[in-house]
Amino acid sequence: MPGRFTVSGSTLSLLNAGERGVVTRVTSADRRMVQKLLAMGVVPGTMVTLEQRSPRYRIKVNEHQFIIGYDTAQAIYVRLTETFPAPRFWSLPGLVQITTNWLKCLALKPTHSTLQHQAPSQSVVP
Repeated sequence: MPGRFTVSGSTLSLLNAGERGVVTRVTSADRRMVQKLLAMGVVPGTMVTLEQRSPRYRIKVNEHQFIIGYDTAQAIYVRLTETFPAPRFWSLPGLVQITTNWLKCLALKPTHSTLQHQAPSQSVVP
């Protein structure tokens, strides 16, 4: 069965790159996989960050990076704590720059169609 999503969490395979979650459980019919994850430090209460989804899942656990497959990502259930980072332009300096650029565009010289709608007595400064 593909990754499941519940109110309390989802499998690691459903997260987007950059999202972080706290491990709630590790479940698999393959005992060796569970033992491998426990040895990696993937235990309930541990923070896991999904750094990459393709071509393989790259996760960060306790400052260590690991490459895991889809089946292993399906065995890790997490409660999402942090979604992917906001784009850089959402920061205050980025918003100021976007707003400044937008205002500059509004202040550009009038176009030919704008000149046709103006009263004849007005002058246009280039």
